[in-house]
Amino acid sequence: MLDGLCRKKRKNPILSKGHNLSRKFFILVLIASLVVLVISTLVYYRHGYRTGINRIKQNIEFIKESYLPSVAASLYAFDETQLQLLLKSMLKLEGIARCEVTEELGSRQLKFSEGHKPDPTQQPQVFPLIYYHSNGAATTIGTLFVYPDY
Repeated sequence: MLDGLCRKKRKNPILSKGHNLSRKFFILVLIASLVVLVISTLVYYRHGYRTGINRIKQNIEFIKESYLPSVAASLYAFDETQLQLLLKSMLKLEGIARCEVTEELGSRQLKFSEGHKPDPTQQPQVFPLIYYHSNGAATTIGTLFVYPDY
């Protein structure tokens, strides 16, 4: 019986060393996996953030190229329904939080807006609204403010 206990004691140090080695290897694999996970997550979100910012910039450029003439013509004709429709359609673009149109022509003080209130720190993209007459003359009639939501 005493001989059996001595054998068990001899086997434990050998198992203990192997157990420590496997535990250290497991911890090393776990730490390496966590490091790889954190790095890949950061790269993924950074790429997604840049892609989102580029999409918002493209949408602002799309508004500049496509919407400005229509908004200017609607403001010049004082077509309130068309202006509201154009502003609502701009809000459907990704990353656009608010759109405002102000008139600077004549004695009328008009302001049309759609979207939620912007942050005080949020800077809008400002576009002058220029109406081109049939004779080629250009008149600045207002301003379009586009608030992106980054």
